[in-house]
Amino acid sequence: MPRKVCIRCQRPASVCLCKYITRSQAPMNLVILQHPSEQKKAIGTAKILDLCIDNSIHIVGECFSNHQEFEQILQQPCVVLFPSDDAVSVNTFQLNYLQDSDLQSWNLIVIDGTWRKAKKIWYLNPQLHSLPSIVLSQCEPSTYRIRKVPNHAYLSTVEAVVVALRELANDQTLLESPLTVFNAMIDQQIQIMGDETYQNNYQK
Repeated sequence: MPRKVCIRCQRPASVCLCKYITRSQAPMNLVILQHPSEQKKAIGTAKILDLCIDNSIHIVGECFSNHQEFEQILQQPCVVLFPSDDAVSVNTFQLNYLQDSDLQSWNLIVIDGTWRKAKKIWYLNPQLHSLPSIVLSQCEPSTYRIRKVPNHAYLSTVEAVVVALRELANDQTLLESPLTVFNAMIDQQIQIMGDETYQNNYQK
C-alpha cells in the first residue's frame, strides 16, 4: 500500500513540513533554474523556496534558449547569483545598478544543482552571460548537516537565496520561513537515519 504523501509539500505525511511554512513576498522576483536531476531529490531545497515565497518561478531543464517564459523574464531587469569571472559583490551591484532602480522590478536568477551541473547550465545558456552576476559576501557556515561538502562555506540553494535577498534588500530579518522549513527537514532526516548513522557518516 503506497504511503500517504502531502499534496502541498510533496513529502510523506509522517514528515510533512507544512506546519513550518509561512508564505511571504520576497523583495524581488526569484527565478530558479533547476537541473532535472535535482527535481526529485528527497532533500532538495529549491522546493522549499517555492513553498515559502509567493513571487518565485521554478523552471526545470538544462538549456532555456527556446523557453518562452524564461525569454520573457529576460526582457526585465535580471541579476544572476553565480560566481562568473565578472561577478561582483552585492554592494558593488547595488552601487552600479540600483541607484535609480527599484529592487522590486528586478529578477534574481539562481541555478539549482551540484556545482558541476550548475556550471553546465551556465555554459549552455549564454543569454545569462550578458546579465550582471553577483557573489555573496562572507556568510555563516551552512547548516546543511547531512550533506558532505569540501568546506562549510558551501551553501544549499535555499540558504544562498535567503542570504542573497537579505543582502540585496539590506534587511537581515527577511524570509525566516525558508530557513525554518529547511532546518526542520534536516532534523527529520537525521531522526530517520538515527543518531549513530548520522555521527558515523556526517560528523567525522
